[in-house]
Amino acid sequence: MFSLYSFVAICAASVAADVPLVSAFLQGTPTEPSETPSAVAAGGETYWITPAGAAPTPLNKVGTYLYGYNGCDRAQRGKINDAFYDAWVMSKIEGVYRNIDWNSAPALEFLGAPGVNKDQQAQIQAVFANMATVIYSYINPFQHPLHVRCDDPKKECQKRPDNDPCQPDPPNDGAKPKPTPEAYALNSDPDDSYPMINFCDGFHNSRSLEDAIKRGTALRKPNNFKIDEYHNRAQIFFHELTHLHLAADSEGGSPNPEVWDLTISIKLTSDRSWNTVAYGGLSSKLIARYQTETGYYVQRNADNFAFYATAKYIMTRNKNVYPHLPVVKYELSGPPWREVFNDASLVASFNKDGALNVTNADEITNLDETIPELGDYPGCVDDLDPADAPKILEIDGLLKPDAYPDEYNKLVLEWLKDLGDDSAPTPSTEPSAPAGPTATVSATSPKVKCDSSDPDSCKGVLCTLIGASPRCVTSEDERDPFCLCTASIG
Repeated sequence: MFSLYSFVAICAASVAADVPLVSAFLQGTPTEPSETPSAVAAGGETYWITPAGAAPTPLNKVGTYLYGYNGCDRAQRGKINDAFYDAWVMSKIEGVYRNIDWNSAPALEFLGAPGVNKDQQAQIQAVFANMATVIYSYINPFQHPLHVRCDDPKKECQKRPDNDPCQPDPPNDGAKPKPTPEAYALNSDPDDSYPMINFCDGFHNSRSLEDAIKRGTALRKPNNFKIDEYHNRAQIFFHELTHLHLAADSEGGSPNPEVWDLTISIKLTSDRSWNTVAYGGLSSKLIARYQTETGYYVQRNADNFAFYATAKYIMTRNKNVYPHLPVVKYELSGPPWREVFNDASLVASFNKDGALNVTNADEITNLDETIPELGDYPGCVDDLDPADAPKILEIDGLLKPDAYPDEYNKLVLEWLKDLGDDSAPTPSTEPSAPAGPTATVSATSPKVKCDSSDPDSCKGVLCTLIGASPRCVTSEDERDPFCLCTASIG
């Protein structure tokens, strides 16, 4: 029963947390507490969130608590507890649990452009809000047990049979075996029917949130901007929580839809595709840029939630700098300023036919090795509950730049220029820009000589600037005319 004591607790916590009281009741009627698991009743170990600076008292024991720890040694139990706390820290920051800025770069890249996710924005926000409050908050004052374990009861990771390799469904011809899941989730534990997360070796071997941020921000440019370099245990825990009805408020697909691990097919050529489970920054960004029912699929893929929250948290620790790589771009029209544009861990560009620009047969033969962000992640889903998820989502076309705010498109151009700035011409050798206050110019790299008397002498030269075209120019500092790519972005 929702008692007067609970009401007073909600009032006090709402004021203390600077949360409007009305938001406590917009969450709906809190779920009644479930019975105590037998392992807990017998005195088994439990873990509750105790906010920093707060004394552990019975009044703090609200929200979700961990129990069980089957097969987990002392060090593993500590990693699980710390990751649970850190996942809560990630979930409760401004811009995640409330007030998402849908025009911000992280939201555009992981949650989709406002024009294509408008109908899903309320539910996406609700998942983040419920995640924060169900872990720890007097807004949801009841206790929820979550069974955590390391003994792999479903034989998905360390106990996985050799004849059941962890591969996408369907697998890629000739592909090497991929890592097994780092963790996996079930809404009903096989032993006691409570929500369950099993943590595999991949989880325990990953970095803590703090260590991942220290390492990532210390990397040399451009690696410090790669979102996948910040992979950590809290992010894994956050991902697994989204699969649970308890955290996503998604039982029976209501009020929020269930969150799955989608399998996507990346088009390479007219008759060749590459299948991968949508883990990691690149796959999540592809879903958020998919041209069909974007919002529908974004809100149904766990890593889109986990990577958005991770990006936002990193920004709070890194002077608001967004780790934006890889850049996923609709149609780069030619060779780059540098060869990094052939590295899809930095820039993944797609042509007008919706195919990933790969430049040689080896890349097509084993895309996992070409794009580490695909190959380093597990090859099979970690959400073990039966789902109505599509068998495979074919990424056969991306949203065009006009689906995005102008400021974002300009920001993407800055990211691309930043990757290639060592090959861009210096101001002393660069001729005057074409008319227009916001014109952008770039020489080809290497510079291509041309005949200034022949207007077609630069024909066939490809430009990396979106919408750019080459023309033959001369400069006082250059002996020979050369081809220059120009584009007006204003």
